[in-house]
Amino acid sequence: MADIKEIVRKNVRELRKAKGLSQVELAKKSGLTVRYLNRVENQPQNVSIEQLARLAEGLGVSACALIATKAEADAAMLEQILGPLDRAIGELDALRGILQSDRPLQT
Repeated sequence: MADIKEIVRKNVRELRKAKGLSQVELAKKSGLTVRYLNRVENQPQNVSIEQLARLAEGLGVSACALIATKAEADAAMLEQILGPLDRAIGELDALRGILQSDRPLQT
C-alpha cells in the first residue's frame, strides 16, 4: 500500500497546479500558511483531518480526492462520466422499445 502522506503530498501539489493556484493563493483560500503548504508539498507530513478539510476546500475538491491514489481517482472519474451515460442509454433503450411497439405515445 502506498504511503498516505506521500499520496496527500502529490495530490495537493498536482491539484494546486492543475487549478493554476500558487501556494500563496491556496494558503489564502484554505486559511493555512504558505510555509505549511510548502512542507505538505515537499516533505510527507502528518496532516490532520481539519487541515485536510481546509486544503480540500481551498482546492475546491473533496477530502477524498486528496487521499485517493491515482487508480482510485481515475475510477471515481470514470464512474462520474459513465453513470449518467448508462442511465441515458437505459432511457434511450426504453424509448426505442416504445417507438418500436404498436402502442401510441402518451404526452
